[in-house]
Amino acid sequence: MTPAHGIAVIACAIAVIAAIRDSVADSDEEAIRFLQTYGYLDGDNVQTISDNATLALRHAIALFQEYYRIPGDGVLNEATLEQMRKPRCGVKDILNDLDDSPRKWAKTHLTWNFHLASESVLRVTEVAFEIWAANSSLMFERNSTNPDIVISFRKDFHTFVDPRHQGSRICPSLLEGPGNVLAHAFLPSSEVSEVHVDSAEKWHIELTVNPDDTIHLLHTLTHEIGHALGLHHNPLKDAIMYAFVLSKTFPVRLSEADFLAIQNLYGLRNKSEIAGPVTTTVTTTTIATRDTGNSADLCALRRVDAVLVLENRISVTMAGKFDSEIFGIVCPKDGLLEQLRALLKRLAQMRNVFSSEDDLEEEREEEEARKFSHSV
Repeated sequence: MTPAHGIAVIACAIAVIAAIRDSVADSDEEAIRFLQTYGYLDGDNVQTISDNATLALRHAIALFQEYYRIPGDGVLNEATLEQMRKPRCGVKDILNDLDDSPRKWAKTHLTWNFHLASESVLRVTEVAFEIWAANSSLMFERNSTNPDIVISFRKDFHTFVDPRHQGSRICPSLLEGPGNVLAHAFLPSSEVSEVHVDSAEKWHIELTVNPDDTIHLLHTLTHEIGHALGLHHNPLKDAIMYAFVLSKTFPVRLSEADFLAIQNLYGLRNKSEIAGPVTTTVTTTTIATRDTGNSADLCALRRVDAVLVLENRISVTMAGKFDSEIFGIVCPKDGLLEQLRALLKRLAQMRNVFSSEDDLEEEREEEEARKFSHSV
């Protein structure tokens, strides 16, 4: 080997070492930003190069690996970096002591609105709320005037939509574009909770299986609404509150962990009705609140044998058995079940009207009785 060749080899080796060193430094910086963003690492712990800072970083990496069951023992390996780079929710995994107090709405009838949304987006959003309603005592209604939960498409640096938001108008969380943070939400507050969805993502806005190059809006909305109701992330992959988006997100189902979490906050609508967790399934045509073992497509029904209305719910009977609970099922508006649901709403409104009239009549009778007693 000539001296010139030797110098060239040494120069190449130095260049490779420098590239590896830069790559490692970049990966470390990427990991530090991630761990700080999602609550694993205190920003003050890594501002200086010291043994304490190194230990703090290693501990933070180990926490992340433990949370998502990644081998590594605090070493920043490729599997850990790969997990960090997946599309996910922008809400923290680990909350500090100040954030960890249980937050929930003081009421169970909540209103929502998706700001300036299309009909298809509103349809998907309604289904996402139906999923939570079917598994709790919560009831939801769309109201564009001062709703409890406001959802909107945002991007990059952005502001809050609702003027009732307390504090700065600028949202503290960045939406960085496709493939990063899909959306983020805020826990319940005294007046309003907001959900921000990244408009730069390629969304699938249908109640069908999404193509590989898209993100299912229904899955993301169901997850973020969970935060707006007071739920935190769950490390189980089958949970709707799992922070990262898996390759298969349709049909959308609540896991047992999701069910118990929402039950712990708000309870059941009817405690005697359900003895165990209910899996909510979104298919291409229905949302089934429980698996009855009946393979009939309820949205395709043209007739039913009988209809049972009980506790503001409708059940239909086929073959003489009331086993097809249709609460929460979403079908085309011209279908039989949607007509039954509309009928139920009208009956409820009539009952409220009659109840109000009865109350007024009782008040008039009491007033007449008071007048009579005074005259005597």
